[in-house]
Amino acid sequence: MPVDLYAPITPAQSAAGFLIGTSLEDLHDALHEATECEYKPGVNLVEKIRNNTGILKVTKLGPDEGPTFYFGPDIVRLIFNHENRLACVYVFDGYLGQYAGIGVGESIERISEHHPIEFDEGDEMYYLVNDDGDYVPGLAIVGIGGKGIELSKVRIDGFTVHDWSLFRKI
Repeated sequence: MPVDLYAPITPAQSAAGFLIGTSLEDLHDALHEATECEYKPGVNLVEKIRNNTGILKVTKLGPDEGPTFYFGPDIVRLIFNHENRLACVYVFDGYLGQYAGIGVGESIERISEHHPIEFDEGDEMYYLVNDDGDYVPGLAIVGIGGKGIELSKVRIDGFTVHDWSLFRKI
């Protein structure tokens, strides 16, 4: 797989060796061998992803999105926008790169020791919070949690590096 499972997680910039904002065309060599699947009624996408051993390209996940690529059983996920620009990279179990020395599978409490974090109930993700109380752009932490749940009990299930502005249509 043309993915770097050890690459650092850099907010708003990169993960798994992929740079946010890169065009799909520029990644052709890395992604051209993907098996293609159009998402439509009757397609068991969960099963297809779970059984994926290579690269799976899924189209038509949303009306305003480009394709999404899954590496293996969702170790790395690339989401392209309507202009075929990489807008989001998710990394999950099996990914060995880290953010600030902290990786998938560790307690989210390790991040909260260095940065204030907040759970967003709408996104169902944790975000770093700056001194003004705003979310730090470009990084979210995936973990089963919620408001009122003790952080020491929340396991980091994944990270997402993103630029949400790339999903906006102008």
